[in-house]
Amino acid sequence: LATRFHVDITVNEDGSLDVAENITWHFPDGEERHGIERFVTVRVGYQDQTDTYREYPISDVSATSPSGAPADVSVNDATDGSSVRIRVGRADETVSGTQTYVVRYHLGAYANGFTDHAEVYYNLVDASDDNTYRDVSATVTGASPSDRAECFIGEFGSTERCTATPGASA
Repeated sequence: LATRFHVDITVNEDGSLDVAENITWHFPDGEERHGIERFVTVRVGYQDQTDTYREYPISDVSATSPSGAPADVSVNDATDGSSVRIRVGRADETVSGTQTYVVRYHLGAYANGFTDHAEVYYNLVDASDDNTYRDVSATVTGASPSDRAECFIGEFGSTERCTATPGASA
């Protein structure tokens, strides 16, 4: 159970993203676990074509734990074919209680570029992730000021809006 989940996203001039997930994770009382796992979308279908995909190469994956939990990282393809699974922790050490983690990664070719603007659509929690996330928030910083921001909450494809405010660039 993530009791707090804040994501900082930086949109770079080349359309790539630098992502930092700040996670407070509460492990079930009386149970010890080896760490956490995150699912990140790296491949999506393109315009309803069954043989065409957009790929977002992931690189520079790292993790730290301000609370002192083990933060070794392993990255593997998830079984759904569209995501990677990032595991943070250590196979020979367990944790319990509440721990904090910062997971960082780079996603290439992410922004949709147009002649007069760019768009970024980012799911904070991948559809294949069945964990519970509470107190979810994000900050997106672009290379230039934004004039529009939209936010949706709920199941994949939801039209339920959440709070989003456009602002200045970094």
